[in-house]
Amino acid sequence: MTIQANQIETRYAKSGELNIAYQQYGAGPVRLVYVPGWASHVENAWTFPEHAEFSSALARFARVIMLDRRGTGLSDPVAEPPTLEERMDDVRAVMDAAGWDRAAIWGISEGGPMAMLFAATYPERTQALVLYGTFARFTRSADYPIGYPPEVAERFLETVASSWGTGELSRGFAPARADDPAAVRDLARLERMSMSPGTAYKLFRNLVNTDLRDVLPAIRVPTLLLHRVDDLPIRVAHARYLAEHLPHARYVELPGSDHLPFVGDHGALLAEVREFLTGERAAPEADRVLTTILFCDIVDSTARAAALGAAPGATCWRASTPPRTRSSAPTAGASSTPRATACTRPSTGPRARCAAARRCAPRSRRSACRCASACTPASARCSTTSTAASRSTSARAWRAPRARARCS
Repeated sequence: MTIQANQIETRYAKSGELNIAYQQYGAGPVRLVYVPGWASHVENAWTFPEHAEFSSALARFARVIMLDRRGTGLSDPVAEPPTLEERMDDVRAVMDAAGWDRAAIWGISEGGPMAMLFAATYPERTQALVLYGTFARFTRSADYPIGYPPEVAERFLETVASSWGTGELSRGFAPARADDPAAVRDLARLERMSMSPGTAYKLFRNLVNTDLRDVLPAIRVPTLLLHRVDDLPIRVAHARYLAEHLPHARYVELPGSDHLPFVGDHGALLAEVREFLTGERAAPEADRVLTTILFCDIVDSTARAAALGAAPGATCWRASTPPRTRSSAPTAGASSTPRATACTRPSTGPRARCAAARRCAPRSRRSACRCASACTPASARCSTTSTAASRSTSARAWRAPRARARCS
């Protein structure tokens, strides 16, 4: 069942002089602080259907705090770009406000460095660390050749300044929805409600200067590292570097190219997180449909088919059901017990389909008639009075190819 966003209360925690917006939802056994990346707005995010499904699934095994980082969403704006240490304090603030001494921390994209620094600074408050689509350093250097070249990072910042709020940047973060105009509009709205183009430029300028490599050896908590193999905004080489340098990391690569965790196959992603945090892996939900199927077996249908021209070798297989009986009703010609029937008619007889009994239409004004369906009750009688509609129906049916048919 999808969580109803209007039933979730947005609250504020104090981090220094700033107010940090957060929501709390779910009733699972694990406490989890969810630190989003990219564009963040704790209320507007629920209008994106994939996010609502993702968060509802997460809430089945965790009690979740989702926050807006300072300068984004409903949290207080910032005049100057905050340091990573200041942003990390937002996690502490929401945990204190919720009365949580300890929790698992999940960092998404640029929320990953915040989560890693928190785990290294407050190991006693970090039950476990989950990282998705994140990095230790963004730009390239002599000792970090997998980062983005400085000129590429500059072009990215120019694009942020010029197109933030249009959804164009989000197309690369959610390729699966890039060709869906409605989805792009939703993502564009999320960008605008998250922050202005000027604020986005300031915060992402800090992002490209991030370098957390010296902190990695100090992270001693159990860590799950997840990354989609074809993620373009943050390439998989960043995750492989983290896997090699985090002392207690379990690394899982997943198929897909979407950077946003709630787009694409989020079921596989959440299954890994659930197993890591709870020790249980949810069984896949069966796609079940309640339906009713009615099969009709017609009394003396074999004899009737022979009378209509079917070859003596026509065969019928019938499902094992109780013996049929004739109804005492004067007009009834069908068995009172529904039965499954599979018939094979030779090519010398008319085509028959026994999915449902068909009415017999007169072929001409003569009293004798031929029917398109061999599944006609023995007691059926054809009217000798013909109408234009019935003649047309009969003609179309009788001209059907006499190909070998199977009734189902």
